[in-house]
Amino acid sequence: MKTKLIAQIVIYLILLFSLGGVCGYAMSTQIQPRRPAWTQSKEWAARWIEHRMSADFAAIQATPEQQEKLRPIYDQLLQDFSIIQDESAQKVGAAFKRHGVEMWKQLTPEQREQLRQINQERLQRSKKS
Repeated sequence: MKTKLIAQIVIYLILLFSLGGVCGYAMSTQIQPRRPAWTQSKEWAARWIEHRMSADFAAIQATPEQQEKLRPIYDQLLQDFSIIQDESAQKVGAAFKRHGVEMWKQLTPEQREQLRQINQERLQRSKKS
């Protein structure tokens, strides 16, 4: 009797472990590496700031008068965030241009044509998403 109970426990533990592995694998295949949303969307940033502001007001139990005085501070944070996004986008663009120029100098005409086609495909894919 004890042997049967121990065997059942071992089988259930093996099944539980296996199910956990299958679920972990399934979840890992669903995660796709992407750029963070804040680098893509100013609307996301505005929603995030609004959520942060609401959460902060609730946490500190801000009075309506305090909320009116604090709201411009959050608006400034959103403006600063937007400026940082724009500056980052410009810097990334400049880095890619420098990279492309240096790379272009090292390529043969055939390789340049291949690279041009690859870049066109990338551009088309980015416009679709």
